[in-house]
Amino acid sequence: MPFEKCEFSRNDIRKQIVVPKFISVELAELVGILIGDGHVAIEREKSNKAVGYRVGVSANADTDSEYIFGHVLPLFKKLFNAKPYVRRRRGRELEIMFSSKVMTTYFINTFQIPNNKSNVDVPDVIKLSNEEHVIAFLRGLFDTDGSLSIKKKYRNSAYYPVINFSTKSPNLFESVKTILKTRGFVFSANARNKPDKRNGKVYRFYQLDISGELSFQKWIEEIGFNNPKNLEKIKLVGRKRFELSTSTLSAWRANQVAPPALEQNSPEHFKKVDAPDEI
Repeated sequence: MPFEKCEFSRNDIRKQIVVPKFISVELAELVGILIGDGHVAIEREKSNKAVGYRVGVSANADTDSEYIFGHVLPLFKKLFNAKPYVRRRRGRELEIMFSSKVMTTYFINTFQIPNNKSNVDVPDVIKLSNEEHVIAFLRGLFDTDGSLSIKKKYRNSAYYPVINFSTKSPNLFESVKTILKTRGFVFSANARNKPDKRNGKVYRFYQLDISGELSFQKWIEEIGFNNPKNLEKIKLVGRKRFELSTSTLSAWRANQVAPPALEQNSPEHFKKVDAPDEI
């Protein structure tokens, strides 16, 4: 990977931020998370015209706090030794943000993650890596930009699992389809126009559904989830062939690292939100 293109600032050195030297399962999953619900940007500040370097992840504070504080932040801490700013936006939106030149240039130059993700793709580093890394990338992508629902379909109670993935990027859509086909997954795919709830604008969205018992079981065995909201849904189905061991979720929680401490000197526009003491 092109580490020579990563640029450390004085603040990066002072904070003792590091960057991974090799691709790993954890890094591949984190890249999937960033392409799913993250953002990487180099921006000029309006107030003083200084250049700002930002790496962040946004999530629903009601449904994804456990995933963010219990899984995503420990990944950043382990891989980059980085501490975030945390804030709430637009009511229920939770955002974690890292202000770091080296992290920003690392993700842009190594994984081609653009500021505007309308044409983002699976990074070449992931495509050319081994199967274990590709799987980890998919898991991070679907844990953030995907969803799991259990539908009633033709019965009175919910029983039919559907894993959904939706994106504005045709490049990402085609690459994910290719990866899934290569692994033998059966899915439906379509494209349609729909409004973005955040700004009301109409965009072209590309969507695929992995539906049914056999496809769902294949996903659980080969890809899996790390987002507790999905693990809870699986457990609530109540059918033995879908139900994870009752110890799975508690074991997941027990193995998580405590959330890293928040940066004390955060900018004024970042309103700090206390990380939960217990999950």
